Amino acid sequence: MKIDDRVLTKALINSNGRFMESLPTEIEAHNFSKSFERKMNHVILANQKYGGNLWIERFVRYSAKAAVIILCMITINLVSVKAFDFDIWKAVVTKTGEFLNIHFEKSQDDMIGME
Repeated sequence: MKIDDRVLTKALINSNGRFMESLPTEIEAHNFSKSFERKMNHVILANQKYGGNLWIERFVRYSAKAAVIILCMITINLVSVKAFDFDIWKAVVTKTGEFLNIHFEKSQDDMIGME
């Protein structure tokens, strides 16, 4: 008996029908880990906004975080100067200079307070 395309097609249809009947009607939902979901969100964002370039997405994300931290530091310093008359930045520079034994040149503003 020769096997031709018609016989193979009929066998494929029968096999496919049995396979489809053996599948469960409902598939349980799978819970992915938080780190996987976070990584996939970054990939999806990169595909939507940056043409699939993950490096640009990562650069923008980290740059935004750095900018927020710098702006918060500046705001805290300004508030501390206005509210408490205490310049955090100047105190850090002075203490760092003393710790490292570095003495900065005095500016005209510093000279005025000494008179």
